[in-house]
Amino acid sequence: MNVLLPLPFALPLLGAALAMISRRRRFWLRVLAPLVGAGAVAACVAVLVAVAREGVVAVQVGGWAAPFGITLVADRLSALLLVVSSTVLLAIMLHAVAEGAGALERRSEPGVFHPAYLALTAGVGLVFLAGDLFNLFVAFEVMLASSYVLMTLQPTAERLRASMTYTVVSLTSSIMFLTALGLTYAAAGTVNLADLSERVPALPRAPGRRSGCCSSWCSGSRARSCRCTCGCPTPTPPPSPRSPPCSPRC
Repeated sequence: MNVLLPLPFALPLLGAALAMISRRRRFWLRVLAPLVGAGAVAACVAVLVAVAREGVVAVQVGGWAAPFGITLVADRLSALLLVVSSTVLLAIMLHAVAEGAGALERRSEPGVFHPAYLALTAGVGLVFLAGDLFNLFVAFEVMLASSYVLMTLQPTAERLRASMTYTVVSLTSSIMFLTALGLTYAAAGTVNLADLSERVPALPRAPGRRSGCCSSWCSGSRARSCRCTCGCPTPTPPPSPRSPPCSPRC
């Protein structure tokens, strides 16, 4: 279990490093990325089976005990979310490979799609396995750093404008998340999720409210920026001055 639990994010990180080294070999990238994604799905399924048999599973990376070490925890909900998210990410990867994403003959895509996407996969895996708030912050930053790269592939004026908005809001949210981490540690003396579940009910209301407000603002602003940059339809361009006017029947 000490080896199995870190695989959902360690395997994509290793694959991202290999893809970055060999990013000039197009055929190798088209084979490596789906294989790493399939391996991540298999690792997530193995974690789900282990959790179903043994219950909640926790690993202290490097042998350092909590709260000083890196704690990875998987329960049934997090393991199920791991399987679903890794399966969706693999499906998107297969579609991207079939459509020729990251083709080296295009100057706008210099072979960085596959490493960035695998790093994004690693960040998603770490989000569901993080056992403390600081490692959760690290997982979010891995995802955000990869998304910055993916958003600027084949740049256009509209994409760059949306990317700048997304980046500024995400960086501001990261600062607020760190502020919430500091307030939480100052109030509870730990950022480990298991310890917080025992100490938070005994905290005064004011420190808990401050850290809770910072965390809520952080999550809400990131969701709002994603909706504004990715979910809004393209505005309809104004009519050309040379176009004939509409008839009264229109």
